[in-house]
Amino acid sequence: MLQRCSVILLASVATVFTVSARPSIDPRAEIAALIRTSGADVAVAYRTLDGEDELLVQPDVEYHAASTMKVAVLIELFRQARAGTLSLDDQIPVVNQFHSIVDGSPFALDVSDDSDAAVYKRSGGRMSYRELADAMITVSSNFATNLIIEHLAAENIQKTAVALGAPGMRVLRGVEDDKAFQRGLNNVTTARSLLTLLEAIAKGRAVDEAASREMVAILERQTFNDGIPAGLPPGLRVAHKTGAITRIQHDAAIVYAPRPFTLVVLVRGLDDPKKGAALTADITRAVYRAQAVRPAGVAGQTTLPTNGAATTAQLLSELIRVDNSNPPGHERQLADLLAAKLKPLGFDIEIVPTPETGKAHLLARLRGDGSKKPILLAAHADTVGVERDKWSVDPFAGLVKEGHVYGRGAIDFKGGVAVFARAVMMLAEHKVPLARDVIFLSEADEEGAPYNTLWLARTHWDKMDCEFALNEGGWIIKDEAGKVQYVSISTADKGGVGIILTARGTSTHSSMPRPDNAIFTLNKAMAKLADYDTKVQLTPATRQFFMTLAKTSAPPLAGHFRTIATSSDAAAIARADKVVSKDPLIHALLRNTIAPVLMNAGFRGNVIPGSAEATINVRTIPGTDPNTLVEEFQRVIADPRVEVTLANQGLGLPPSVPSSEDTELFRSLVRQARATFPGAEVTPYLFQAGTDAMAWRSRGIPVYGIYPYPITADELTRMHGNDERVSVQSLEQGTQMIYRTLVEIAGKK
Repeated sequence: MLQRCSVILLASVATVFTVSARPSIDPRAEIAALIRTSGADVAVAYRTLDGEDELLVQPDVEYHAASTMKVAVLIELFRQARAGTLSLDDQIPVVNQFHSIVDGSPFALDVSDDSDAAVYKRSGGRMSYRELADAMITVSSNFATNLIIEHLAAENIQKTAVALGAPGMRVLRGVEDDKAFQRGLNNVTTARSLLTLLEAIAKGRAVDEAASREMVAILERQTFNDGIPAGLPPGLRVAHKTGAITRIQHDAAIVYAPRPFTLVVLVRGLDDPKKGAALTADITRAVYRAQAVRPAGVAGQTTLPTNGAATTAQLLSELIRVDNSNPPGHERQLADLLAAKLKPLGFDIEIVPTPETGKAHLLARLRGDGSKKPILLAAHADTVGVERDKWSVDPFAGLVKEGHVYGRGAIDFKGGVAVFARAVMMLAEHKVPLARDVIFLSEADEEGAPYNTLWLARTHWDKMDCEFALNEGGWIIKDEAGKVQYVSISTADKGGVGIILTARGTSTHSSMPRPDNAIFTLNKAMAKLADYDTKVQLTPATRQFFMTLAKTSAPPLAGHFRTIATSSDAAAIARADKVVSKDPLIHALLRNTIAPVLMNAGFRGNVIPGSAEATINVRTIPGTDPNTLVEEFQRVIADPRVEVTLANQGLGLPPSVPSSEDTELFRSLVRQARATFPGAEVTPYLFQAGTDAMAWRSRGIPVYGIYPYPITADELTRMHGNDERVSVQSLEQGTQMIYRTLVEIAGKK
């Protein structure tokens, strides 16, 4: 019996369980043992069509889709047929020539690499879509698949998968596009997304009920039946699609049992395909026995632990359990943890201690052939502190709950540490040949302390020099339905200037107050600043970002964003600014912002002090002259009793020189963002705060910033706040995007 569950984290493995007095067969231990014994990397997704039972193992981990992507192709074919774009009986030419998505160069399929030769015998003739669909599914013909994709367009297939709630199924191209394969541009799937597509077919939602009946009939004619069908009672109806390439064996099925269900088993890492099929059959057998004895109406859900390489979510959970709140930071603990994972994979490791005990930077280098300068991925290990009483969970437990990893730093920026670390580890695990070194830097003291990357650059520049770098910065924003709206890649940070306001008056006994009270004078000056907004200033990157918001927002906001980006009418801009600046992030992007951060006045309860002081933190648009800010403040305050001066340089952030958008890395990030999140806008971005990118940008080295995981507006408000969290699926999506970027930029061509 599959039981209703709660989430508990044990030894960095997410295990979901509960206790029930009802006699049952629990498949979890059996399935876990099967996976462990096999040595394979396995994902499982199971759900009854009534939605009452669910079992998941690594549901959001990406796998090469192999031929399971043909399910998505089949759905899009029927969708376009119902839309009238084509007829299933249309005859199309059978020509063995296709074009690589990398450069458009032609390629042909080799019959010896295909699972069926029948379509090749029809070369030079014509076949109907209906015939091709049958060959694509039942005998898994790659030739038939590519012919269909050429006419449907891969982007339409992807768009439909996303619309059906399966963003983890990504169809970028046809089969045997070797140039794309070498670049890491592969069709991928997750178990959850493949399950979602099969459910849509089974429930008549993929296109319509009539289309589903036809698709099920095709899937039932599948000729490769040594996976899921082999684990079921003989004669049971099964509509399924397999997928197999080197070290990959998948099967995904709608099973018409007394309680119908969908089941996906993805297997990676076994050399012998027969062992992969046998493992799939054994897992199916365990699931079927358990669900067969559970009476309808008794709901259940379970998520099993993973085996094989740790997922990004598991790594993040482990990182969160090391408390790196700064102060004091203690980043050495995290450096040691990561070094132990990276060194066995072949990374050169150097841990750089700072003058402060317990603080250290980790530099891990995966060596290439040296024909190109290195690429560097920097991520800070320290976090801000927490208000424990305001959290609903332990902020340092790394709890996995409701599909999210909770904990301090989940977004800022231990999530980034985990994504960047897993991406570079995958390069080593997959033995990707490299033309340049890949440097991973887990750094100390980003959260406003002295031994940050600027300090490291002064002492160890030769270890962190590179052609370009990745860091934190821009956002991948998704709506509440989970659809990514835009990906912003920061090319510059706002600067920071400290301004001191000092009011002076007569120091005297508090029983005899005077009109020149310094505290009152300072308060009046502060009130004037509180009611004042600096003018709107747009950089080229900010202007592009607001055009992106105009494209992705609903009216009337879309119009306001467009006005700000394009209008020269000051009054119209002011009206739009008043509306959109209700969002603190938008307000910060449009102008130099004014924030009081410190106050100092008085020393006894019965003495009126002779002076009162406030420190104002101004986050500045690149190009702002700090001296003009002093003059601006003097005009606004308009009180000679208040002195306005620049704070010590140590309280400010130097101006950020924008990084060029005309580099290999920026272009690759844009390509991979679009491939990972089809339909999303991609834009450069001015980061509203400061990062540690200045160590490189000040030396003319481009740095591009991204929080490499989709988050919602609600999740963004939790950063530096309470119940900070990031979704497991977002972490895996981000990891794949960064990994593919590294393959493209650092891999040998």
